[in-house]
Amino acid sequence: VTSAVYPNPGSQNIRFKISGPTQIRMLNSLGKQVLEFEVMSDREEVSVSHLPEGIYLLELKNDMSIRTEKLIIS
Repeated sequence: VTSAVYPNPGSQNIRFKISGPTQIRMLNSLGKQVLEFEVMSDREEVSVSHLPEGIYLLELKNDMSIRTEKLIIS
């Protein structure tokens, strides 16, 4: 997965630089899944405004690989 999440830290909406359709799981600091969604293109935005401030892990998965990114919500 070629990816980057931005803005990071984020507060309202986040976007992803991806190399193709990517499934994303978002976990809080306790390891509990708080969101799961699929991003099909770089133009999509995902709202995180409903989530509390903190550090989250994003598991990005496509047909070829799995990658983990850290996201800070402020």
